[in-house]
Amino acid sequence: ACCAVSGLPSATCACAQRDDMGASDSRDGTTYFEEAAVKPVFKRIQTLWSEAELCSLQEKLHDSCQTYTLDKVKFASFLQLPAYDAGLVEDWFQEFCSDRGSQIVDGLEFLSAAILLSSRVELVRKTCILFSLFDLDRSGVIRKDEFTIFLKAVSTGLHRTVERMPPPPPVTELSVLSRDYFTSLSAQTLNQRDLLTWVTEAHPALCYLSVLSNLRWMVFAWGANARRQLGLHLEPPFQPVPSPVLGLEGLRIVKVASSESHSLFLTSSGALWSCGAGLCGLLGHGDLQDSSLPRRIEALGHACIADIACGVRHSAAISEKGQVFTWGNADLGQLGHGAPEDPEVHQQAYDPRTGATFSYVALPTVVMRLFGKRVHAKQVSCCNFSTAVLTDRGCIFTWGNNTKGQCGHGQNCPDQRIIYIDPHMELTATQILDTPRQLEVGTVAFEFLTCGGDHMLAIDASHHLWSWGHGHLGRLGHGSQQDVHEPRLVESLRHQFCKAAVAGYAHSTCLLALYRLTVTGGGSEFSLLALPLGRADRQVEQVQRPTTPPDTQLTLDAFASAPIMEVAFPDLLQQGAPYLDLARYPAHDISKSIVVFQKGLWPGTYLKLDNSDIDFVLTMSPDGEAISWKHGVKGPLTWLYPGVELPDCSGQICVFEALEGLPEVTAQAVEAWQQATGPRLVKMAQQMVSSKARACIFVLPPGVPPFVLQAPSSDVAFELKAIPFGVMRHEHGKQLMDANASGAPATLLDLQKDSFLPRLEAVLEHKPKGVIICQQSWQPQVQFLELPVSLVERSGDVPIATISFEDGRELRQAVQSGNAWLTLGVNPGCGVCTWGDSSKGQLGLGDMDEWFGGRRASNPSKERALAGKTSPFVDVPQYVSKLHELEVVDVACGSLHSVALTGQGEVFCWGSAISLGAPMGSVDFSAEPLLVEQLQSRARSTKVFAGYNQSFVLVEMPYRSVV
Repeated sequence: ACCAVSGLPSATCACAQRDDMGASDSRDGTTYFEEAAVKPVFKRIQTLWSEAELCSLQEKLHDSCQTYTLDKVKFASFLQLPAYDAGLVEDWFQEFCSDRGSQIVDGLEFLSAAILLSSRVELVRKTCILFSLFDLDRSGVIRKDEFTIFLKAVSTGLHRTVERMPPPPPVTELSVLSRDYFTSLSAQTLNQRDLLTWVTEAHPALCYLSVLSNLRWMVFAWGANARRQLGLHLEPPFQPVPSPVLGLEGLRIVKVASSESHSLFLTSSGALWSCGAGLCGLLGHGDLQDSSLPRRIEALGHACIADIACGVRHSAAISEKGQVFTWGNADLGQLGHGAPEDPEVHQQAYDPRTGATFSYVALPTVVMRLFGKRVHAKQVSCCNFSTAVLTDRGCIFTWGNNTKGQCGHGQNCPDQRIIYIDPHMELTATQILDTPRQLEVGTVAFEFLTCGGDHMLAIDASHHLWSWGHGHLGRLGHGSQQDVHEPRLVESLRHQFCKAAVAGYAHSTCLLALYRLTVTGGGSEFSLLALPLGRADRQVEQVQRPTTPPDTQLTLDAFASAPIMEVAFPDLLQQGAPYLDLARYPAHDISKSIVVFQKGLWPGTYLKLDNSDIDFVLTMSPDGEAISWKHGVKGPLTWLYPGVELPDCSGQICVFEALEGLPEVTAQAVEAWQQATGPRLVKMAQQMVSSKARACIFVLPPGVPPFVLQAPSSDVAFELKAIPFGVMRHEHGKQLMDANASGAPATLLDLQKDSFLPRLEAVLEHKPKGVIICQQSWQPQVQFLELPVSLVERSGDVPIATISFEDGRELRQAVQSGNAWLTLGVNPGCGVCTWGDSSKGQLGLGDMDEWFGGRRASNPSKERALAGKTSPFVDVPQYVSKLHELEVVDVACGSLHSVALTGQGEVFCWGSAISLGAPMGSVDFSAEPLLVEQLQSRARSTKVFAGYNQSFVLVEMPYRSVV
């Protein structure tokens, strides 16, 4: 399928047979692309012709003959090589006609190979020359038959000139590929833009790009591009899928910084390039001109740049010597060069849109207040209109807009002043700092800094996370929406080991250290990932020792290793009974073991089967019989079908299969269904009372959320008090049916309180070697469980972690097999924790209406408040469980989206559809991480970056270039 979309050769090409990361193999065992090299006889072809000369050759070939075939005489005349290269004509001629019946050369094959192998021409220009070459009828477009000829000629020419390049497939197969590809084109013809798009976006083309360009280290970009901030040649206003930034060919980019208007690209040699809108001197070229393609900032040619950052209308960079450079708009003091009115540093310009003037600096300029204090900066980051730098001594300096406390100097900072963005409007009053000021945080030393829209995050030397600034929508993670004007520790992550953090416009993300659990013994060996809950900051920092579990030859770096003890807690605990049965689980054995137990159920009503560990959540009617919290309701389960004659239900817990569903799931349709069907279900419950059933549960159809059944009158309610009745989600009902549970002993439980903390305290009292908490089936994914600080402190050095329901099931099965041993170590990959605005799913937590803990807040703007619109948000860190098993190593946040990179080089996106890297049709956003399939190939992604509504990925190409 990928071959058909791209139009590349199949059968023996890169798509034919390959493993995930290995080389491409043909059916005869030949490895393609790996160690590809231009054949010695064709080496001269790479430097022989300039771009103009290649254009002249393609015109000459068009004019020479209709068939594009050349005998030896015509071939020599066509090339017109100088005398010292004349001997190559014979060799090239023989190579290109060696397997032909007649002594002729296909001029299209030869010239297309010569164009692609040239080291004197950039890839974009090569594509343009190829387009002219295969526009055979000079119509200005390439038609389907011409595209087939293009595929045949290019693949054949490269196969003849480059070793380990795949041979072309038959013309009949290429014709099918052309037909399928042209079907996707609205115009049924290919223009020059389309051809360049095909070359850069076709999934399998990565192998060819790797070999035939100087894009050994490639930058892929996608998302919003209205201000040309992506740096793409085609200048699309929106780029839906990843496309390489060809203007960076030959450069190794190590970092990208991007705003909604411009982007900066930092090379491995310390050079800086920029593109996008030139307003306010953003691009650093000394003028206000836009640049759709990356241009080097020559003013920084004397400095080796080490770090870069972008604000909305300003840019910043740090040199290896620790100097800080800023440029762009200066109206809010974000450049740190003093008052914007100072003519020695700032320029003034007129904005015709607003009728006002603005201050700016068009060239990178050293922040002298820092230089004079001999501050050695090592990291820089920018809010919308503020700037912050981290020094080599762990200090943070900030300046610029401080209206929401984002500079972190308290509400009464003596250095700040008030300005009016519009002098005619008092509501535009803004607090600013014109020059850098150091944060006062006592003895705390910071190691990492990141800025969002109007808030900042920092990680200290103990790997704790701090935040301050604008608190709206919970972006600070302090459990409220209040602004914080000084650095404050994020309490819920106090005992976590924070490896990195990134701030988006109104949301935040943190990478947390994970534990790797290695299970041995009992005939099984496997590993699981666990999210730490206890003093992870201690376990991760302590020295891991080489450990060999019993009866294995494994050597693992670990901080704990012990036999596993599974502790089974009862769901219903009799009053006065201890949580932990020490007769069954002796304290001496606990102290020598790593204890595993299930978290327990949240308060609520559940259906449990004696022969299953799955919990089925119920929504019970208050008009039914109350379920005893001491004993529950017990009885055999009977599966019933609506409309079928009821059997004897005496003493049975009856579950009715889902009723007819909805043709279309909309809010109106769901409400209408509930109003129409609710009374019907109540009547069926009355029948169950007459049948002396023990309880009655109705499975809802797909798309209908749980709702409360109510009796239509007090008389009916009195009658229904004889039986508990309620509803169950369709998903749980399907699980129950799949369990083939009819006739199985079952129990209805009504849990009044959460037993998790008492269970954990009972185990920790006996100082086990570790505690592993398994999630329950109704909340199967790993979740961040915030433990009371006092409990964590009492736990001391006992590692505590949680795993998913499925991993817990696997772990418990290993325990049951006997002699299971567990070894705990630190995993190199990370887990992702996130909080803040989730209006476009940018937190990756799934459906916020169903997610436990989600909140909604009114937007502060008057327009949205009057419209009654709200925004979902989370004000304390929550775990992105969908990424748990993927071992994330890097993450980036934009305005309404997030991007993550895994240890396997895979890229995932979530949030606003414009930033996901794939066409989403009518879907507005994705609240769960989606794999960016366009980057799935042998190329390995190494770093991710995000701008306002755009993303960038650094990719290491799989094969060595031949040009």
